Amino acid sequence: MEKFIAYLQQFGQLRQRDIEVIQTKGESLQLQKNECFSEPGMIPKQIGFVIEGVMRGFYLEEEGSEVTRCFIQEKVWWSTISILKLIR
Repeated sequence: MEKFIAYLQQFGQLRQRDIEVIQTKGESLQLQKNECFSEPGMIPKQIGFVIEGVMRGFYLEEEGSEVTRCFIQEKVWWSTISILKLIR
């Protein structure tokens, strides 16, 4: 969480209260290769921020094949909703 807070502080000083909210409400996830942030049919309830590495945004066609829509690089916000917008 410290890397994320340091990233945010590049844009302005965070108050201690803001840092505490991030630390208590935020959750740090470390995804392994082939692990998904969200599952098909799941209602998006979270956003992500890539601290290190690259994530692939994709959707499943009706027959089950994966269609890559984008790659999400470090220091980028994203959500399942942003992937869905690219499908149009």
